[in-house]
Amino acid sequence: MPELPEVRGMCTLVNNVCSGKIFSKITKSEVTKHPLVKPPGTSFTISATARGKEMKLLLTAAKKAKTTHVLFGLGMSGWWEYKPVTEMHKHAHLRFHCTQDKEEYTLSYVDARRFGKWEEVDDADTWGDDRGPDPITEHAEFRKLVLGNLKKKLFDKPICEVLLDQRYFNGMGNYLRAEILHRCDVQPFSSAREALKDLPLEQDNKDETKDKDVLLACKDVCTEVIQLGLSKYPAFSHKSSLEELPEEEQNELGSTLQEQFRNWLQVYSQPDAKWVVWPAGRRIWFQGEPGPLLPTKAKSGVGTKDGEKPSINIGGNYVAEGTGASRKLSKKRSSGSSTLTTDSQQDGTSSSSSSSSSSGEEEAKPVERQTSRVTKRRRTASQK
Repeated sequence: MPELPEVRGMCTLVNNVCSGKIFSKITKSEVTKHPLVKPPGTSFTISATARGKEMKLLLTAAKKAKTTHVLFGLGMSGWWEYKPVTEMHKHAHLRFHCTQDKEEYTLSYVDARRFGKWEEVDDADTWGDDRGPDPITEHAEFRKLVLGNLKKKLFDKPICEVLLDQRYFNGMGNYLRAEILHRCDVQPFSSAREALKDLPLEQDNKDETKDKDVLLACKDVCTEVIQLGLSKYPAFSHKSSLEELPEEEQNELGSTLQEQFRNWLQVYSQPDAKWVVWPAGRRIWFQGEPGPLLPTKAKSGVGTKDGEKPSINIGGNYVAEGTGASRKLSKKRSSGSSTLTTDSQQDGTSSSSSSSSSSGEEEAKPVERQTSRVTKRRRTASQK
C-alpha cells in the first residue's frame, strides 16, 4: 500500500507530466463502479496535492474560473501513468485525455485490484473524514490530535498497532512504523499511551526528548525519504520520472532506486531483524525485545527467507527480480497477467499471497488440507 512518501511521489509525477498540458475529456473503464468525473470545461489543466495517504487532483477550467476537486484513496496498489492511448494499461480505470505531438495521451489511474476509490469533493480543503492531519504539513495539529486523545481506549493497544490507525497517523504504513519505532528505540508491543504520554505538545530540536519522540519521528522519517528521493515504488521517486524513459532505462534506474531504498532501511525486512505477525496478519519488524503486550499466540521469526534480500513492491512498468512477492509478480506478468503483488501481501494480509511469505512451505500445508476437505464435501454431495 502506498504510504505518505509514495503518495507525495505520485503527486510529483502527475505535476511533472501535466505541466503545460491541456486536457480535453475524461473517460473511465467499463468495470469500475465509481462515477465518471465531470470535467470543469471543454479544456482544463491538472495539478495534484496530497495529505497523508490521500491524493487530490485539481482540474481547472482553461477558459473560466472553475475547479473540480477529485479526492483519491489509492487502496492497496493504485498508481498513475502517462502513456499514449494506444499503450494505455488494461487496468486504467479513470483516464484524462490530452493531445501531445498530434497523438492522444492519457493520464491514467491504474488499479489492478480495484481497492482504490475516488469522489468529487467541494473544495481544496475537503479531505476524508476518517483521516487525521498530515504529520509533515500539519504537524502541530497532528501532535494536538494524538496527545489530546491519549485517554481513549485505543491507546491501550500496542504502539505498533496504533501507528497504523489513519484517524490519528495519516500516511503511516508498515515500513514507516518499523523505521520510526526503531529510531526512537521504542518496543513495538509497548503501550501506545506509555510511549506517547510524556511528549510535549510543541517540540523543538533542542528538546532532550526529541530522539524518543515518536510523533516527531513520523515527520522526520517521512521528510527524509522525500528529500533523499527514495521510495518503496521507484516509479514515484521524487528525483525521477521512470515513465518518461525507455523501458530498458526504466529497469536499470528502477533497480538502482530499489537498491538505494533497501540500503536506507535499518530494520524493515532486514536479514538480522526480528518480526511478529500481528494484528490481522500485518508483520512488524524490530530489533531487541518486542515489549510486554506481545500476544502469546503471535507468529514470529527472524530475517527474510533463506537470508535473501527483502522484496520491495513497486509501481509503473518496472518489475524487480527479487525474492518472494516480486518473483511471483514477474511470473504472473510473463504469463500475461498484470496482477500486482503488494507490500501487504508480503506481510501476510492477503490470503492469495501465502506462497510469497517468508514461511511459504509451512503455510502451504493448511491450504492443501482445506482444499482436500472441500473436494471431499463436493464428492459427498454428488453421491447423494
